[in-house]
This record gives sequence, structure tokens and C-alpha cells, in this order.
Amino acid sequence: MIFNQMFSKIVAAIRFFKYNTHPARIEAKTRKVVLFGLNKAFEIFKNKKFRSFLQFENKQIKEQDRIFNELTVTNIVFLMFLLEQIIHDTEEEDRQEYFRAIKENIPKYFAGFIGRLGIENGYINLWDYLINMRHEEYTASINDFRAEFLKQKDRKISELAYDNLIMIFQAIAFGLYKHIMRGKIKRGDPFYDFLQSYLLRVHKGYLKRI
Repeated sequence: MIFNQMFSKIVAAIRFFKYNTHPARIEAKTRKVVLFGLNKAFEIFKNKKFRSFLQFENKQIKEQDRIFNELTVTNIVFLMFLLEQIIHDTEEEDRQEYFRAIKENIPKYFAGFIGRLGIENGYINLWDYLINMRHEEYTASINDFRAEFLKQKDRKISELAYDNLIMIFQAIAFGLYKHIMRGKIKRGDPFYDFLQSYLLRVHKGYLKRI
């Protein structure tokens, strides 16, 4: 009886420290995952194969900056969707609160981060607007992809519509591809496959660090 009580208290203590929502702890975890996403965006932006696909050196600086911004905002929104899914799949209230606190802190942390880099408030507000806009856009896209998968006659494919992580990944990958290409997309484009491989690495890295 005493052992069971001690064990229960130890488990409760571990859960408390693991899912503690103290602001400093949430800030540290947010920093860890957000900076991972930003670093991956910068890595792919500098990637020679990525630039070769886009004939990058022929693009104007403004267009190059736009592409980097799309890579950045995509990884931020991707992280938010993954956290939303974890919250949805979690029954424990303390765990839900922990991941919800991280998710809600992401835009705030990113705004503070780019502010410390010297970005003006007007542009910080534009970033906040862009994050919200892409989140709304990809939420709608997830529903569209789910509807398309459900229409498929192949049962193995149609059942994928019920896997939210697959639907999130499809919406994020296609959205990034579409925005980088300014809507000029084509079936069987190897660049789309390249982006999917990249985003799969981002996905795995996020899940390892969340």
C-alpha cells in the first residue's frame, strides 16, 4: 500500500516537471522547436539542388526574399498544426495544457525573435498577419485534401483521409510548392517531390524535439 502511494507520488511529480507550464519552461521549449524550423528553412534555402530547380540566381533579390519567407512561414505553421494534432490526440489535461501553451506562444516568440534581429514593428505585424493567413489557408486545404481522398475508389487510399497527420503533410507540402511556384504548378514535377522529402525531415525533427 505504502509502495503504491509512493509510486503514484513519484509519477505525479515526474508529470508535473515534464508538463510544467511555467513561462520560462514554455519559452525554452518554444525557442527549441521554432529555431529548429527556422534553421531548416535556411538550410534548404541555401541548398544547391533547391536553387537549381528554381534557377535561383536568375531571380531578383525581392523574389529570393519572398521564397525564403514562404519557407519560414510554412515551417512555423507546420509546427502549429503538429501541436494541434498532439493536443487533439491527448487525453491528459496537463499534457494538453503544456502543448497548447507552446502552440500559443509560437507567434509571440517568433515576433520577439525577429524584433531582436532589428526587424521593424510594421514588418513584424505583417509576419503575424502572414502566419494567421497561411494557417487559415492550410486549414481549408486540409479539408479539401480529405474530401478528395474520400472520393477515391481504392479503399486503401480513401482510408488515408482519416489520418490527420497525412492530411496535414499533404496540405503543407502542396501549399509550399504552390506558393514558391506562384501557382505555376505541374503534374509530376520533381521539385514537388524534393520539397516533400525536405518537409518529411522537418516533420521528423519537430516530433523529436516537441
